[in-house]
This record gives sequence, C-alpha cells and structure tokens, in this order.
Amino acid sequence: MRTVFAASLAALLPATALAFDVPVLHLDAELGYACYADDQRIHGGASGLDAGYAFDASWVIHAGYVWGEHRLRGQSFRAHQLLAGVRYQLDVFEYVPWIEVSPALISTSGSGGPGGVTAGAAIGLGFDRLLTDTWSVGFGVRYYQLAGDDRFPAYLTASARLGYRWVLGDPLAP
Repeated sequence: MRTVFAASLAALLPATALAFDVPVLHLDAELGYACYADDQRIHGGASGLDAGYAFDASWVIHAGYVWGEHRLRGQSFRAHQLLAGVRYQLDVFEYVPWIEVSPALISTSGSGGPGGVTAGAAIGLGFDRLLTDTWSVGFGVRYYQLAGDDRFPAYLTASARLGYRWVLGDPLAP
C-alpha cells in the first residue's frame, strides 16, 4: 500500500523538463495581428522580439518589444510595447505550453489614434513546438490592460513565433 501511495504521489509532482537543459537563453521573433480597442476596434499588424532566460525548466524571465501598425479611414498610428516579466512553461516533450504575466508600457504615435505613453499589464498565453534542440515554432496571444482603461483587453496581439535557444555552460551547445 505504501508503494502505491508513494508512486501516486510521485506521479502528481512536477516532472523535470524533458526538452530543456538549463540555463537557456532564447530569442523569439513574432509576426501577427494587433487590435486596439477604442470606441471602435482598430485592427493592424504586429511584429516583435522576445528574449528570455530560463533559469529553471519551468520558469523564464523575459523582456520583449512589440511594434503594431494600425490604419483605419485616414487614421494611421503606431503602438510600441515594451514588456518584461515572468513566464511559466510546462514542458510536455516537444510541446511547451506557457503563460506569462508582464508589466508593460505602450507608446502610441501618429494621426487619428491615441497619443502618449500608458502603463499597464499584459497576460500572455501560447505554446511552442520544439523542432530541434535549438529551433522552435509557436503561437502566442497577449492581452493588455492599460491603466485607467475600462475595456478588456484594451490592446491585443496574436502572433506566430519562431525561436532559437542557446544552452549556457555547455561548450558543445550551438
């Protein structure tokens, strides 16, 4: 009975990562869709870079920059997002679902749109599929809530991701 109990308890505990060696630096390029919520939704494109440091198989500290371009009937404005936060990833062989929380700054400029810098928070959800030990592809969505804004999400990005990973401390690593 004790053996069954110990085996059941071990099955419930988080397993060590199967796809990641740690520590790992990774860089992800993103390309996709952006939406700004005002009195109407203003759609556009987004691209960005995200750099992360995986100090544990499950936890990543990351920082990113996302650039959005929005156009609608004479309106044309850009949104620049800076974010830094923490990501929790669940390693399931070559599939890696993740969730992240990041404070964010959004700066907008251009004609017909909002102007200035606004602070807020971003919640991201996504997954990566490891193609090799170093390359990955994936998809991610970030929901932004801006300070003083009652719409949720006030800003949204959905992007395809291409990533490259470096294992630190391993002289044979790429």
